Amino acid sequence: MVITENPRIASMVRRCAIKAGGDQRLVATFRGGYNYRLAEMNCALGISQMKRIDAMLARRAEIAGKYHDN
Repeated sequence: MVITENPRIASMVRRCAIKAGGDQRLVATFRGGYNYRLAEMNCALGISQMKRIDAMLARRAEIAGKYHDN
């Protein structure tokens, strides 16, 4: 899972994605030289963090605001 507001990164990730094709087969398009495997533990951590992403981003913005004010 990748979350970004950067159009260049989003485009690259889309090109490297595994997605269902027209006949619902998985179609993988990879660029050479990269390892796209993700350990199950990392996936579980990412899923659990996505459940509280709004709170995490709000806290991060709060901390950044304090640095910006000083």
